[in-house]
Amino acid sequence: MNKVQSPHTTRRASQLRMIVVGVVVVINLVVLASELEFVSPDLQKEFLITKAALSVVPLFFAYWLYRRPFSYLANTLTMIASFIIPVHSTFYRPGYLIAYFQTGIAVSFLMAVPKWTFRLIVLTFGAVHFYLLSQLWAELPDSHVVQSQSDQIIIASVFTFILMVVHHYFVGAARRRTENQLHFASIGKKASSILHDLKGLMTAPKIYLSLIEKGKLTAGGELEAVIHAVASDLARVHDAIQTLNKITVSSSHQREICSPRVAFENARTLLQYRLRSATISAQGDAQVFADFGQLTSVFVNALVNSHTAHQERTPHRELRVEVEMVYVNREEQVRITILDNAGGFSPVTLEALRNGQNVSEFRQGTGLGI
Repeated sequence: MNKVQSPHTTRRASQLRMIVVGVVVVINLVVLASELEFVSPDLQKEFLITKAALSVVPLFFAYWLYRRPFSYLANTLTMIASFIIPVHSTFYRPGYLIAYFQTGIAVSFLMAVPKWTFRLIVLTFGAVHFYLLSQLWAELPDSHVVQSQSDQIIIASVFTFILMVVHHYFVGAARRRTENQLHFASIGKKASSILHDLKGLMTAPKIYLSLIEKGKLTAGGELEAVIHAVASDLARVHDAIQTLNKITVSSSHQREICSPRVAFENARTLLQYRLRSATISAQGDAQVFADFGQLTSVFVNALVNSHTAHQERTPHRELRVEVEMVYVNREEQVRITILDNAGGFSPVTLEALRNGQNVSEFRQGTGLGI
C-alpha cells in the first residue's frame, strides 16, 4: 500500500546534500589558496574575506534545508541570490566566476529546482565560462593565468557532471514518487467523499425497512413497497461500486469506465424514480409533499444518522479504506478497497479522508458493506 508522504526531503537525502555542500566548500577553499598569488598584496585581505564568505554560503542554506525545506518561491529566490557577483573589477575574472557558479549550481541542487531550470543553469555556466576563456586566450595566449583558468574549468566541469547525475537520480526519483503518491491521494479523497454520500442512499432504505418491520416506525403500505423497491434496485449500485477496483491511473481522470460520480448519479436516479409518488417527513410519521432534494436529505439525515440507525451496526467491525497501487497484467492500477458496516464516519475519519490519509487504523462503520 502506498501511504501519502510529504514532499519534504528525507533525512538521508539531507545528509547527502550536506556532504555535497562540504565538497563544494573544500573545492572553493583550495581554489582560493591557489589564486592568492595572482592577487596584489594590498587586495589579498579583501579577496580572502570575500571568497571565504562565498565558499561557506552553501553551508548556511544546507543547515536550514536539513531542518526544514523552503517553499518553491524561497528556493528560487535563494538560487538567484547565489549568482550575485561583486562588481569590483579585481574579482570579475573567469577564475572567481567559477566559484560563484559552483555555488549557484550547488544551491540549485540543494533546493531541488525543476529539471529544466537546473539544465538551464548548467548551460549558462558552460557558455559564460567558455566565452570568457576564449577572450582570455586571445589576449594572453602564453600566460600562466590562462593555464590556471583552464584547470579550474576542468574541475568545475567534472563537478557539474557529478551534480547532474546525482540530481537526476535522487531528486528526480523522489519527485516522481511524490507526484504518484499525491495522484493516488487525490483519487482516494474524491472516491471516499462520494462513497460516503452514496452509503447513505444505499443503507437508508434497508434501515428504514428494518425499523418498520420491528414496529419502531409506522408507515402505509405504499411507503413500505417503495422502501422494498429501493432496497432491491440499489443492489445494482453496489455492483457498480465494485468497478472502482478497475480504475487505472491513466483512465481515472478521463472517466473511461464507471466512476464514483457515475455510480452516485445512478443511485440518485433510482431514488428519484422509486420515491416519485411517496413523501415522508423527518419524523417518519407524517406524509408531506417535498421536492426530491428535500426528500433525499430526509432519507439520509433522519434515518442513517439517527441514533436508532447507529444501533443497527454490527459491533467490532473494522473500517478499511485503502488506496494502493497494483500491477495487473503489467498495467498499473489504483485499487480502492472499502470494508465497513452500517453507521457513519466519525469526524476524525472524515478529516483523514479529506486529507488523503490511510484510515485503516480507524474502526468506524459506514454501511456500504463492500
